[in-house]
Amino acid sequence: IVGYESPAADTRKVVYEVGGRKGSVEYTVVKDGSARFTFTDPAGRITTENYTPQRRRPGGGPPRQDGGPPRGDGGRRPEPKRLATASIEVTSPAVGPDGSLPVEFTCDGAGISPPVEWQAGPDGTTSYAVSLWHETPDGVKSYWVLYDIPATVTKLPKDSRSIGTPGLNGKRRAEYDPMCSKGPGLKEYHITVYALSARPQLRPEAATREALLEAIAKIALAEGTLTFSYERKGRR
Repeated sequence: IVGYESPAADTRKVVYEVGGRKGSVEYTVVKDGSARFTFTDPAGRITTENYTPQRRRPGGGPPRQDGGPPRGDGGRRPEPKRLATASIEVTSPAVGPDGSLPVEFTCDGAGISPPVEWQAGPDGTTSYAVSLWHETPDGVKSYWVLYDIPATVTKLPKDSRSIGTPGLNGKRRAEYDPMCSKGPGLKEYHITVYALSARPQLRPEAATREALLEAIAKIALAEGTLTFSYERKGRR
């Protein structure tokens, strides 16, 4: 363990290092007493889990976890929730050795989308989808949604405008929304790439990140996430 942080009043983060590469475990306690955990392994892959306070069921039966059926696994932690079991590596030539993103791709610079590259998906991949997002104490903020990327494409150039179909960002605009986080301090962002076995059925006027994840829940063959950071210098 190499670090302990408190990004927000109700959030704690433990940073660890394995073989010179860092990972982290971050958790946020929300108003109802439940907790949301975000696990980032040293390869940059991210999984999330939600825990709710356990309550005794009527009749004395064992408590339920996340509203599901009683578990007979001796109380072990549930498996991380992923849309796909296979992994693909996601990288960006714009992300520096320290994991930081240049100002060019934020609201303080040109505000264009960063270049993204990924490992080819497994057999059966017919298209890819991309999501750029940020975890906040209030939930996930979405900056970029892109789908219908041809299976022959495994990279996006910077300021990409002609590949795939743009979905809606958190402002409900079909475009890249450059990061412009409020408040001081280093912020973490994530680009997730999904290899899909079929075309996601999305209505353009409702193609949000949430709708994308729902549409690809059963057609995602593999996924990978690149985590990077950015800090707005001298701004609050």
